Amino acid sequence: MMMRALLKKQLAELLSSFTARRSNGKKRRSGAGMIAIVAVVFLYVAVSFGFMVYNMALNMNLALAGTGYEWLTYTIYTGAAFTVGLIGSAFAAYSTLYNAKDNDLLLSMPIRPMYVLFARTFGLYLLTAVTEAIILVPLEIVQVICYGLSFGQILSFILTLVLLPLFTFVFSAFLGYLIALAAPKIRNMSIVSTVFLLAFLALYYVVIFRFENWIMQIAANAQSVSSAVKYAFFPFFALGKAWSGSFLWFLAFAALAVLLFFGVYALLSRSFIKLSTASKKTVRRVYTGRQQKAISPFEALLTKELSRLFTSSAYLINALGGILMLLLATVAQFIFRDRLLSLVNLSLGVYDLLPLFLPLAVSFIAGMCFVTAPSISLEGAYLPILRSFPVSERTILRAKLSTHMIVTAIPGMILHTVLCVSLLLGHRGLILAILFPFPIFWLSGVLGLIFNLLKPYLDWTNEAVAVKQSPSVLFCMLSFFGVIVLNGLLALALYTAGVAVPVVLACLIFFNTALALSLNVLLEKWGPKKFATL
Repeated sequence: MMMRALLKKQLAELLSSFTARRSNGKKRRSGAGMIAIVAVVFLYVAVSFGFMVYNMALNMNLALAGTGYEWLTYTIYTGAAFTVGLIGSAFAAYSTLYNAKDNDLLLSMPIRPMYVLFARTFGLYLLTAVTEAIILVPLEIVQVICYGLSFGQILSFILTLVLLPLFTFVFSAFLGYLIALAAPKIRNMSIVSTVFLLAFLALYYVVIFRFENWIMQIAANAQSVSSAVKYAFFPFFALGKAWSGSFLWFLAFAALAVLLFFGVYALLSRSFIKLSTASKKTVRRVYTGRQQKAISPFEALLTKELSRLFTSSAYLINALGGILMLLLATVAQFIFRDRLLSLVNLSLGVYDLLPLFLPLAVSFIAGMCFVTAPSISLEGAYLPILRSFPVSERTILRAKLSTHMIVTAIPGMILHTVLCVSLLLGHRGLILAILFPFPIFWLSGVLGLIFNLLKPYLDWTNEAVAVKQSPSVLFCMLSFFGVIVLNGLLALALYTAGVAVPVVLACLIFFNTALALSLNVLLEKWGPKKFATL
């Protein structure tokens, strides 16, 4: 019964943002509608990423066909699934196994520590399994299409789905332990994790852009690649050979994964209490007195919001992901300018349409910076303290919106201007194209605050959950996507009717500005009253 209750609690934490309680203690209903929306969004992300994996795996199969090394596709993609699962679960292992906020509470109860550890391990295993399945499932579909269906192949695939997350857990637990050791000695852990995630994103885009060349190199040097994989990445070599029909290789991988898992689990069970109850050493800072400058309440709140954003890696990466993508796009257009322009001519057919489609694309990318959507939720248990300050609710909301504009609109407009000058110099409507995204930035910030006021999530145990899984972020994302689609449809309708591109841009700027202004007026009048009731 106790184990059952702990497993139920761990599963509830994975979906806590949709079954949580408000600050006033009332339970927020998840409802069939919310569950359906979450399921559709997750399915959309999984299918979109799955199609990319499907196409890449299909191209690799075609390149390796007839070489006798067809199993290399399975080896490479199980290795990719392991890498993605490891990156996705390393920080989760740190927060779940070593730094969970309720460890002291659970261990003070008459619960055996091994039960607590098993429940946390099971939750981490599920998270890793789902992450890796997004790669393994489309990979298996490709293999079945290319080489047919067999019992041994299906059995190997199912066992890989089950055992690969166990193998990944070994390394994620080790990396989580290293993070736990390093965290107290680092002044700003969020900077380290942010750099780590940025490096992963850079690696991801490098793989995407250079994958076709790598496929040709692998096919041309399949024998040497096979030898290197056998000795350097034996577990994935074993999985590839198992897929090709040598089931003894899979037994070798299974034995390795199970032995390593139970070995690490035994070490964790022996040291779990020590790790969970150890006093957290922190970096001490010596106070140096200096004269302070008096600032207004709005400036103080703005400083607080900026500090919170730049000291939380989860918040920073998810809130400013659009700006990072826009930065990469700006750099990439200088490197691949000729290829990009030829692609535009092939896809659009008319180069003169670029002043219309470029601002729409930039607005879609950079406007998805949802700084405000989780900003109220992140106040969490400290919301009553914030409301006790001698500042009005309207000032608090304005500070949050201003933070959004500072960190998204300013860098976004600068990068967009560079793109426009580089790609649109000499086009009619250049100035209008440059101005186009500004009301989009404003609109996304206002939408985020409105939805966060409607759907706050204040009793989170991990701020990453509040940033990534809160309903306000989901609703804001869907609404913003609808606004961009509406802009695209209006632009298409006006251009088809014979309206010139500069006039189309002017009409869309007017529409987006009017929409943002109307919602901002609503926020100014209704927002403070709603904020006071949270």
